[in-house]
Amino acid sequence: REWTPGQFGQFMYLFSVSALLMLACEFGFTQQILREIGKEPSAASQLMSRYLGAKLWLTAGTVAMACVFAWISSLNAEDCVVLAELILAALLMSYADFLMTCFRAMGHFGEEAAITVLGNLIYFGCACVALYTTGSPWLVALGMLAARLIQLTMTWRTFKQRVPTPITPDLSAKDCWTTIKASSAYGADVGISAAFSNADTVLIAHILGAESVGIYQSIARIYQGATLMPAIMGSLFLPRLARTLDNHQQFTKNA
Repeated sequence: REWTPGQFGQFMYLFSVSALLMLACEFGFTQQILREIGKEPSAASQLMSRYLGAKLWLTAGTVAMACVFAWISSLNAEDCVVLAELILAALLMSYADFLMTCFRAMGHFGEEAAITVLGNLIYFGCACVALYTTGSPWLVALGMLAARLIQLTMTWRTFKQRVPTPITPDLSAKDCWTTIKASSAYGADVGISAAFSNADTVLIAHILGAESVGIYQSIARIYQGATLMPAIMGSLFLPRLARTLDNHQQFTKNA
C-alpha cells in the first residue's frame, strides 16, 4: 500500500533474485542436519563442523555469483545496494536457520520456535520503521538486514548452550567437496522448491516489467506462505523418523 506497484515489483524482483542466488549457500543442509543429527545427536558438534566448512565455501560462491549478476544486469546504484542488503540479510537468516535446525534435530522445538517468532517480529518491526519513516527501499532492506543480524546473534547464543563443544569449520577443499557431493540429493530437493517459489517473479519482471511483478506478488506472498506447511510438518517428523530407523513399529507410527 505504501509503494507503487512498480516500486514494490522492483523490490520483490531483487528479493527473488537474492533467494535464487541463496540456493548455492543453502544446498540442502537443513534436511541433511535433520536426518543425520536426528539419528545421532551425540555427533552434533562433529557434523556441524563439517557442514559449516562446506557452507562457508558455498557462501563465497554465492557472493561471487551476486557480483556477476549485478554486473551483467546493469543494475543502477540503488538497486545494487538493495540487492546487496537483501543477500546479506538472506545469508544471515541462512546461518541462523542452519544453527536452529540443529536444535530441531535434537528435539528442542520450543527454543527454535521462540527465537523464530521473536526474530520475525523484530524483522517486521524494523522493516515497518524504515518504511514509515523514509519509505526508501534501501533503508527497508537495511532494516531487514539489521533484524536478521539480531536473530543470528540470539540463535548463536542459544546454540552454544545446547552444543557447548566448539564448532571448528573444516575448510579443506577436498573434505568440503566430499561433503557437497554427499549433499547433492538434498540440494536438488531444496533447489527445485526454491526455484518454483522465485523463478516466476524473475520471468515476469523480464517479460512484463516491475509493475506486473508488484501486482502478482501482492497475492503470491499469501499462497507461498501457505505452501510452507508441508515443509514445516516434514521438518518436525524427519528427525523422529531418523531416530527410529531400527524400530520398525515406532518408525511406522511416526510415518
